[in-house]
Amino acid sequence: MIRSFYLYFKEIFRKPTRSEWEILKLVEARYDKEYTYYIFITHLIVYSLLIAPPFSEIRVQVLPYLLGVSIARLVLLLQFYTKNVPIQRVIYFSGFVADGLVYLVFMVGIHSFPSLGSFYLLNSYLMSFIFPILLYSTRLDPKACFLSAFYFSILHIIYILNLPSIVSEQFSFFSKYFLLLVYWGSAVLGTVFVLNKRKDTTDMYNLSEEKRFMLHELELAKKVQDALFPGNIKIPSLAFTYYRKSPNVIGGDFFDFVQLREGNVGVFLTDVAGHGISSAMVASIMKVLVSTIPYRFKTAPAKLMDYLDDRLANDLNKYHASAIYLFFDFIEKN
Repeated sequence: MIRSFYLYFKEIFRKPTRSEWEILKLVEARYDKEYTYYIFITHLIVYSLLIAPPFSEIRVQVLPYLLGVSIARLVLLLQFYTKNVPIQRVIYFSGFVADGLVYLVFMVGIHSFPSLGSFYLLNSYLMSFIFPILLYSTRLDPKACFLSAFYFSILHIIYILNLPSIVSEQFSFFSKYFLLLVYWGSAVLGTVFVLNKRKDTTDMYNLSEEKRFMLHELELAKKVQDALFPGNIKIPSLAFTYYRKSPNVIGGDFFDFVQLREGNVGVFLTDVAGHGISSAMVASIMKVLVSTIPYRFKTAPAKLMDYLDDRLANDLNKYHASAIYLFFDFIEKN
């Protein structure tokens, strides 16, 4: 079990190959766009705490910060409406400005109501910041969760260092800095999610490429199989018609006409056991064998079948085929 965990984490933490990097770059923009919408909605919910107690009693002081937070959040939505990379980065970091303003509001709140109850209440509010950290796991950047946790940790340390002395003296070091463990624990969890998703993304892309390649191969095999059947040929001594229902499954069935010098005709029909590319290829080999078989066998159905049976047994002993050979002798009327 320990070895299984070791191999699992070794796999998800390994450095991506060049091809995997290219795959991740193809889908990264889509994941980042989804993240922006998710984080916008999440922040709106988290920021609704700014109108809850004790902030509801200091609305006038909180309002400018709340306005700044709202503007910064709305600016974040503009990130994908510009192709200028520097502007995109500025817009992206507007989210960090919003988070900083929120912590300033919390500092205003604890200084306005410096009590034990206010500290516990605000600390419970600050727990909600694990959601923005975890939301970074919707992206494909393995550093995103840790950068977010690092930023929130700095904000929290500044917040703790600026606590009113009457509040700070009532709590132990661990009580004041416990949220740092929560933030970093969330970052570790989110990073594992990101690494898993990166692996799943590359695996799914590779599987889809393999599927596309297999479908292409099947399409070629289908064309090979269709080529085994005779086209619009005319045989002077024989009037014929045939109906063939072409299924989507690749198989090893085909028939062909063997035209002889005297005007006689042989009709060969076969069905190789099984389906798939291998059966179609065996059918192709049998068509070549029938076309190149010695002339003396073409006029003797029993000898022709014995010859093909020997070749199939010696060269392709893993395959089985059923066949019929009809010989029309128009000279002897047989």
